[in-house]
Amino acid sequence: NFTKRQLSDQNNKVVPLVGATAANPQVLSYAEPIYDTTVNSNVPDCADCALVIHGNSMGPEYKDGSIVFYKRQESVENGELAIVDIDGDGVTFKKVIFDYDNQQVILRSLNSEYEDRVLKDEEYKIVGKVVK
Repeated sequence: NFTKRQLSDQNNKVVPLVGATAANPQVLSYAEPIYDTTVNSNVPDCADCALVIHGNSMGPEYKDGSIVFYKRQESVENGELAIVDIDGDGVTFKKVIFDYDNQQVILRSLNSEYEDRVLKDEEYKIVGKVVK
């Protein structure tokens, strides 16, 4: 208990819980703000926001119902984990792989049971980079 309390005291960062993100290749979620809810436990220093994960496509590392933290930014490096808006219909949490030759992006689940989702450049927008 002493160690947990000390860790909690050291981690004073608080970020808003802005909604949910899909971790399912067939479903999207909206990241609509939950204005009165914040996360203040184990928040990474560079995190801006947090989302609740719905689905298991990013398992086993990121489980359904867990919280994922991200830093708001409009781009990520090839192979990084990100929160991605698809056609303004909602957001999903995936590994982003750029196929520059074909001007498309591949959204890949960490769970190998799910197939890749391939999008054209104009069909997606990076919302932020997932951070630990």
